[in-house]
Amino acid sequence: MCGPGCLVGAFGAVCNRCVALVTKLNGILAIDQATVSGWAFCEPGEPPLWGHKRMGRAGATEGEVFFAFRLFLMARIDEFRPKYLVMEAPFVPRPDRSPMAKALNPAVLRRAYGLAAQITSIAEEYGLCCYEKQSVEVAKFFTGKGRFPGDTSDERTRAKKQAVMAACWARGWKCTHDEADALALLCCFEVQLYPTYERKIA
Repeated sequence: MCGPGCLVGAFGAVCNRCVALVTKLNGILAIDQATVSGWAFCEPGEPPLWGHKRMGRAGATEGEVFFAFRLFLMARIDEFRPKYLVMEAPFVPRPDRSPMAKALNPAVLRRAYGLAAQITSIAEEYGLCCYEKQSVEVAKFFTGKGRFPGDTSDERTRAKKQAVMAACWARGWKCTHDEADALALLCCFEVQLYPTYERKIA
């Protein structure tokens, strides 16, 4: 039976969103939100599933990206019916005053916070438990390293992504760097929720 206010249920049908609300399991859906978003899902202690998707066409407008991301995230929730939704906290870099540093782009920050807002809004719509994790915390948990080499922020970010992907491949998870970030986020949050479960290697 559909929930109150469901427009589909008002016409005597049953929609996937309302089914998801009443059939949630204890699964975790992790999202590394970006123009190319990685995702990972697992039930406690089970091998994960993962993938990635570009939000809109290359060169899409901000509105197209947000719209595509909303459809993408709702499709993953309808498919997996998780209880928990976890994202990477939007990152605001500290000023990098090195000669090689790039200027901070306000459009990048706006998109980052816009995608995060989509996640929290959809979690509320589906009645999911929504959390965020700092990327530094996730990387340290997953790779055992808290600092990465590089003279600039971009270089350190690339080194971190390479280390996270290498840690995934060492576990037998042949993923892209977008997927690797989502898998690391998934594992970090899973341990927080279920510390007694033993992670199964695929």
